[in-house]
Amino acid sequence: RLSGPAEQLVCDLDPERSARLRQLAASEPFYFASLELSLLSLLGALVCTWLARTSGNRSLAFGVPFHNRLTEAARQTIGLFMQILPVRIALDATESFASLAEKLAIESLEGVRFRHFPVGNPLHRRAYEVELNYLPMGPASFAGVPVACEWFQPDQSESLAVQILDLGESLSLRLNFHCGVFSPRQRQLAVGHLLQVVEA
Repeated sequence: RLSGPAEQLVCDLDPERSARLRQLAASEPFYFASLELSLLSLLGALVCTWLARTSGNRSLAFGVPFHNRLTEAARQTIGLFMQILPVRIALDATESFASLAEKLAIESLEGVRFRHFPVGNPLHRRAYEVELNYLPMGPASFAGVPVACEWFQPDQSESLAVQILDLGESLSLRLNFHCGVFSPRQRQLAVGHLLQVVEA
């Protein structure tokens, strides 16, 4: 499937829901290495559950963007270092939500070990169909002046791209659906289905 138009739907989680998810991510058995990884794993597990329930597919593959700036020298260097790491998850029949979040965290950390050997996502042999990204997006400023971020929606080749925006007080999920994969009705129902999983 070639790149094509995508429709973005927004699933905003109010501050109360967001606080509950943060509290859950900061506690056992959901905490892994950092709060950011824990939130990615927790919300990724919600997305996995939603996709498995709506598609019936128990084997899922995600592309997880990784900034790839692990050293101080890399953090101070201009340029694009980012890689997308494939993460494959198989849901067992007896899978618990905690074990699913743990799988995502372990697979993400394991992928970082191989960050120097990135894989592509060629059209003829997909490594993943869903991109899953966590972005801390607190108040931004440039030279002390507040700035507003504007998101552009490009065409995409992945079936679905999920951007988890951490806005400080609340969390927001931006669901970018490839219009050639998801019907208008499927896109329309998606946010409601995802919120049902969040509330479960």
